[in-house]
Amino acid sequence: MIATEFQRESAGYVSRVPPEILHLVHRTAESLIALLSAHESGEYRRQADLALAQLFPPMSLEDPELALELHDAHQREICAEKITHLRIFDAHVDTASAEVSIAPDEVDQVVRAMADLRIYLSARLEKRQWDSTDFGGDASGLRAQIMLGELLNFLTWWQASLMENLGFGAETP
Repeated sequence: MIATEFQRESAGYVSRVPPEILHLVHRTAESLIALLSAHESGEYRRQADLALAQLFPPMSLEDPELALELHDAHQREICAEKITHLRIFDAHVDTASAEVSIAPDEVDQVVRAMADLRIYLSARLEKRQWDSTDFGGDASGLRAQIMLGELLNFLTWWQASLMENLGFGAETP
């Protein structure tokens, strides 16, 4: 089975994806939820983790102190929102079924979660931070890097297919 693009159906937006790919997406979502939860509680500082630095860009480019103050003032609220979006998305991919169906009223949260997952995966690739447990303990080194890159490519394609079905994306003549 190969993954299919999202298609508009009566139940919403539907895609069929091999369960093993959905499992990797689910594990990645869980990992990001754990990182955001630790950040929300104050256990991590944004500057210490590239993924967090990219998920929470400075709120002021001219004044680093103001940027940190704004971040600290809004960190819990922003983290909670990102976690909520990821949990909504994860509820769709944490399934034994190969069919993913997104209700129209959840599309916005799913698109946002996919974007955060792509940022997270990109940062992990850039910093060469991955764990063989991400892939069931089967991958290390170059193989893990390739699998992480393929997962990022899949999420990019999958999100683009959803966006195109929403009317965003490739221009039609």
